[in-house]
Amino acid sequence: MRKNILDEYQMTNKLMGEYLPVIEESVYDFMEDDEKKHFDSLPDRITLYRGCSIDEAYGSSEYIGQSWTDDIDIAKFFAYEHHTAALGGSKFDNAKILIADDGRIVPVAGRCVISRTFNKNEILGYVNSREEREYICDISYEKVIKETSQYYDEDELEDIETQDLFSDYGIEIEDTFKITDEFKKECIEKYSEFLATK
Repeated sequence: MRKNILDEYQMTNKLMGEYLPVIEESVYDFMEDDEKKHFDSLPDRITLYRGCSIDEAYGSSEYIGQSWTDDIDIAKFFAYEHHTAALGGSKFDNAKILIADDGRIVPVAGRCVISRTFNKNEILGYVNSREEREYICDISYEKVIKETSQYYDEDELEDIETQDLFSDYGIEIEDTFKITDEFKKECIEKYSEFLATK
C-alpha cells in the first residue's frame, strides 16, 4: 500500500469542500505497476468525464476539479449519488432522489456530468485503487480562463460569459438532472409511501 502524495490527494479530494493538494506535475513514479501499464497504453487524446455541480460546469464557482474518469457511469455516481451521500442520505432511486435518514425526499438538483477530450500530456496520473478509473488532469479554473480568454480582445471579453470560455476549452455538459412537475409528483408519492410505513 503506497503512502505518498497520491494517497493524500485521494483522501482530501474526496471530502466535501476540500480540494487540496493540487497536483501540478506528473505522479507517474507513485503509480502502481498496473496503473503505469494502463497509463502507457493511453492514446494521444482521450475523452474523460467528471461529476460536478452546475456551477462548476459553467465556471461560476471559480473551481474545476482534477479528478476525471473514462467511465461515464462512474461520473454519474459522483455527480448524483456520492454528492447526496455526503448530505446525510442513505437510500437512492436511480441517482435522482435522496431519501434522508429522517424520511425527507430531496431531489438532486444542480448537478451534472461534464466531458472534455484531453491530450495525453495533460494527464498527470492514473489511479484505480478504488476502482474509479481516476485520471488526474492538469486543469484548473485559472488555466481555462487564461488559455481561452487570449483569443478575445478586451472589449469582447466584457460580453463573454465564463460558461462560453469553458465551452471554448472543450468542456461540455453530458448529463444533468432537472426537476420537472412529474418528478415533484413522484417525490410526493414516495414520501406518502414512506409515511405509511411509520
